[in-house]
Amino acid sequence: MEIKYNVLPSGVYFYLYGELDECTAKDARERIDDIIDRFTRAQSVVFNMKGITFMDSTGIGMVIGRYKKLKKLNIPVYIENPSFSADKVFIVSGIYKLIPLRRSIMNNKMTIKFSAKSENEQFARTAVAAFIMNLDPTVEQITDIKTAVSEAVTNCVVHGYPNKEDGSIILECEVKDGTVHIKIKDFGVGISDISKVMQPFYSSKPIEERAGMGFTIMRTFMDSFSVQSELKMGTTVFMSKRVVYQP
Repeated sequence: MEIKYNVLPSGVYFYLYGELDECTAKDARERIDDIIDRFTRAQSVVFNMKGITFMDSTGIGMVIGRYKKLKKLNIPVYIENPSFSADKVFIVSGIYKLIPLRRSIMNNKMTIKFSAKSENEQFARTAVAAFIMNLDPTVEQITDIKTAVSEAVTNCVVHGYPNKEDGSIILECEVKDGTVHIKIKDFGVGISDISKVMQPFYSSKPIEERAGMGFTIMRTFMDSFSVQSELKMGTTVFMSKRVVYQP
């Protein structure tokens, strides 16, 4: 396990990286205590846990032990930006009732426009995955979002522009308070009956052996999902998924 620290006017910041378990907790405890003993008049102590790749209950004990030590020194303690794996263990333990949680979530937004070609499906899902990486998503969350984006773009290419090779797609991705909001729009033929195409296994192109599961997969993989469409004007898909979990 790697431990770095930084001393600022606002306090001492510890940055923990790697696995925090029975094997590493003792060494982490000793190294952190050694630094705390040098800064007994710090304004606060912050444990940044973003770099934790694995943590079990031993990690909880290590953090609570440092909390008790700092409480005797009247130094406030905070947990900052825990990774998904650390956060789940902390939530179960109820530690946030004892040690306040800080999250630094930067809201952000991107808009990209690209040609409605099948080779751009990979580009679209990869761009969204890269854009949300600062949220520290799990592999499962990234996979769900990439799959939903790929399905939406495929629909634009195959169904939005069935007889046109110069169509365009606009993809908007916004990160707001830990939730990923995605909007994918084409300017193609539109959908006459949205409720009909929402049915599993329905396909307007059965001769091409299409599964007809695109909308079903999007709806299942994302937290929210909706479609707006107008004939000869195009179709817009709205999806969102929460990535950062608050206790």
